[in-house]
Amino acid sequence: MSEPARIVNASTRTYTSNACGVDFRLYVQPPMMEGPCPVIVSLDADLMFGAIAESINMLVAGAEIPPVLHVGIGYAASADPTFVYSRRTLDFSPIEDTWHQDQLVASGMSIYGRIEGGGAPDLLSFIESELLPWISSNYETTDDRTLVGHSMGGLFANYVLLERSALFNRYVIGSPWLNWAFPDMFDREVAAAERSDQPSGRVLFVCGEREAELNPVLPDSMRELFGKANILELAKRMHRQLSARQYPGLETQMVVMPLQTHFTGMLAGIPLGLKTVFSLAETHPQK
Repeated sequence: MSEPARIVNASTRTYTSNACGVDFRLYVQPPMMEGPCPVIVSLDADLMFGAIAESINMLVAGAEIPPVLHVGIGYAASADPTFVYSRRTLDFSPIEDTWHQDQLVASGMSIYGRIEGGGAPDLLSFIESELLPWISSNYETTDDRTLVGHSMGGLFANYVLLERSALFNRYVIGSPWLNWAFPDMFDREVAAAERSDQPSGRVLFVCGEREAELNPVLPDSMRELFGKANILELAKRMHRQLSARQYPGLETQMVVMPLQTHFTGMLAGIPLGLKTVFSLAETHPQK
């Protein structure tokens, strides 16, 4: 009798969020050692947890990063892909963008006839007031935290960096969809520069050099969506804008991966990003 394949030692649990009014499925990958350890929080766990978990296993095995607790945020209704795609758009977007939302519906991303936006403040509240306290109360962790997001998840990670950067020490921002409600994210950076709680942390923007390259069999609406997204150029612009500020507590880097597209870049970019934002000398001793 066959059994479902599983990631070794990983588990899931359902968490009902007061902030978001939705049941999340939390994917948990424990560390490969006992004692307090850093935390990696990844987005889009229904789509990416397996790839990130195996990347972490290899990075730890090669002493590229220290042992970590990895918690991925997904949805209890993950068996319904249209719900996942619709809900992630809501949760990862800071404000509404009707053109993007209509294009996503036209691309078949929702059978509900409508995709909502503007839920990022609630997801940020969930992470800050529910998820991180839950992690601290259930696992032995340090205050060293990393946030990982790709595409719309990259947009959300950029949003957290600008609005509440102190929640995380490191950010891996992969192929961020910064064209959402453009120039909203760039305006937020300008506003952040005027605040006392300015952006801080170790940040890597990572994109493929062929972000706009899509297979011609995909719907015209999706091809138009990616054609107008300017993912690579806007990520470069955000990196330049942040670097030019010379924020005292912020270190940013930009990596463009040859030959990679938006869809292959996640598999290549996440392990590269984690390796880059973790400093070997600072996070674990040499052998």
